[in-house]
Amino acid sequence: MNRHDIRLRRDRMTTGRMQRHKDYRELMEKHKRNSRGKRASVWLGAVIGLLLIGLLLLAVFNRLDKIFNKKEPPKTESAALNAPRSMTRN
Repeated sequence: MNRHDIRLRRDRMTTGRMQRHKDYRELMEKHKRNSRGKRASVWLGAVIGLLLIGLLLLAVFNRLDKIFNKKEPPKTESAALNAPRSMTRN
């Protein structure tokens, strides 16, 4: 018996398999119910993945913006800083 014959023998229709496929509509409804959860989890994973990628890109661009747009604050002397302590209280 060669490999092809073994595969055919293994996949041949049995009485139980034929009984399941007689009502094809019920079989398809059962398949849809079983695959609904898988589809939902795939979509949820995709949405979470896109959100994480977006947050990562936002963090990277925010950090790059801080690096390249470093501006030193202007040095101004305030009168309140140089004034005596008694003058600053109201």
